[in-house]
Amino acid sequence: TWNHSFQGSCMFLDAWNDAADKNCPLQAALRKAIDTWLSYLEIQIAKGKENQEFISDLDTRQATFDLYGQYLSAHVFYSIKGEEESLRLFWQGIDNLLARWRG
Repeated sequence: TWNHSFQGSCMFLDAWNDAADKNCPLQAALRKAIDTWLSYLEIQIAKGKENQEFISDLDTRQATFDLYGQYLSAHVFYSIKGEEESLRLFWQGIDNLLARWRG
């Protein structure tokens, strides 16, 4: 349901259909919003790298992919395994990413 979007899923991804007509204004707006968010994440990771928070050879695009992958996985696990398991695995995954990024 739409209410579930606010409780454990991403309303943008719930509404976005990558198989939809590319000329659909709603789908184009959703794609742009998600792309903007991914760009923002990559900028923040790059700033962490520039400020020597992360290892110098960190691939910021790969790091963005990995971070967003954790986010998407958390939504799937929330729906299938429940909130508690989703939260545990999400934060464990984030801790693992940060440890790897810091070297």
